[in-house]
Amino acid sequence: MFASVILHEYDMKPIVVDVSGESSSGKSGLLLLCSSVWGSPKDYIGSFNVTKVAVERRSAFLNSYPQIHDDSNGVNDTKMIQTMIYQFVGKLRGSITGSQNSASWRSIMLTSGENEILAYAEAQGVAARVIPITDFSFEGEDKSFSRKPFTSFTDNHGAIGIEFLKCWKDKRTIYSRQFKSTEKCIWKNQLRMMLREEFLFITLL
Repeated sequence: MFASVILHEYDMKPIVVDVSGESSSGKSGLLLLCSSVWGSPKDYIGSFNVTKVAVERRSAFLNSYPQIHDDSNGVNDTKMIQTMIYQFVGKLRGSITGSQNSASWRSIMLTSGENEILAYAEAQGVAARVIPITDFSFEGEDKSFSRKPFTSFTDNHGAIGIEFLKCWKDKRTIYSRQFKSTEKCIWKNQLRMMLREEFLFITLL
């Protein structure tokens, strides 16, 4: 949840991270922990039973801060999940009232549920907007594991987020340089793979 506030630094688009697994595997505890980075855990986490307008307003309000939604299985209308993904990750839209500036944001949405969120989305292209973490559990721990640190991160919510921003500010130039170097390397590898595939295709003609 730290990365959400620096997406705009690298001109990166919003993305959805979905955590799925069996009941009582620790998903809700994980979301409480993640939400405590920036705010009061129980107040920060939202529901899947929202409208398109609510998704846009909340995204615009939080801007760079992450959106967190727990229990996709509890949604009243599963079609809304697909709409939520597109609304969050899609192109900029006009304002809600028509007279305000267009709403925009660059952040991460974290979701959880017993089933993968992609199971509720039929439209092509949704998969490219979601990073799935499946079969999640705190390996080797019992069901009470995620509850053990709850008091600590509830009483001290927001503190670690502030510390992260302080560290980020101090080393911002270094991180930006490393990002550009890594990005350039990735593009070179992708170009090399494209050329290799094109060469193999030509040789097979």
